[in-house]
Amino acid sequence: MKPDLPALGIDVGGGSAKIGIVSPAGDVLGQDTVASDSAVFASVLLDRYLEAARHMQTLLGIKQLCGIGIGLPGHIDFAKGATRLGNVPALDEFPIVEYVSAKSGNKVYIENDATLAAVAEHRYGVGQGSNRFLTVALGTGIGVGFIENGKPVHTANGTMGDIGHVIVDPTGKRTCRQGCHGCLESVASALALEDRYQALRGNSDDKRLSSLFESARAGDLECGQIIQEAALFIGAALVTWMHIFAPDRIAFAGGVSAAGEDLLSPIRKTVTRLAMADYASRATILRAKLGSQAGLVGAAALCFPIQHNERVQP
Repeated sequence: MKPDLPALGIDVGGGSAKIGIVSPAGDVLGQDTVASDSAVFASVLLDRYLEAARHMQTLLGIKQLCGIGIGLPGHIDFAKGATRLGNVPALDEFPIVEYVSAKSGNKVYIENDATLAAVAEHRYGVGQGSNRFLTVALGTGIGVGFIENGKPVHTANGTMGDIGHVIVDPTGKRTCRQGCHGCLESVASALALEDRYQALRGNSDDKRLSSLFESARAGDLECGQIIQEAALFIGAALVTWMHIFAPDRIAFAGGVSAAGEDLLSPIRKTVTRLAMADYASRATILRAKLGSQAGLVGAAALCFPIQHNERVQP
């Protein structure tokens, strides 16, 4: 296969999938969105993704791909080429790799979506050159990806485990979507912050994160307190992960990271206060660069050979 051929990246989300054709340099040549309708069979859903990709190829005049990468929001079974416990139930336990490969004639790879955010940022974003790179995706859920010496790390279930459910508020009453009490997702995910903002506004229909962030920047002390408390919980979780994985660089991605320095600055202060000095001194904390395209770019990157300068040595 020619090394300059583009790849197809599919970033499956609970509401929709982002589909893009990506060059080996990380440029998104074309992109589309397809609804992730869980009411249909897995084969029908995958066919819709592939049809959108074929249409995109035709429009771009691209006749050949070097492969297809698929990011999935759940546990990954690499032996079966399948996912489970994801937020697109129609795809659970379905042989995705076998089916998509047979339908497309391409080599197919799958990975957890948080891992792919780390892959994309390490190859094309703020993680370039990092030996031990941690990405925290703060969205509807909270996921973590870790790249060690150029390769993704998996600790359990084809992922970094259910690491977003680390307990940070053991006496708290809030629960996450999976029923955990006091886990990070229950107090600092996009859903948790939106619910707190809506309650603050008297159950207003406006529960957008952007409204929360804008109000805090305009001087609303209560909105600012919501962000400060989230930063405290995130910082505490991050210190735990730092003490386990010893990253030299950390990138925050996802919708909650749109708060920017309003969130990152208090996270850094929490890390400085709670972490062992040796771990805190070696880690740089940044906002991720690739935004909403990180998942599909990371998925496509699974198809490209690792470059020499990505094989960083300890």
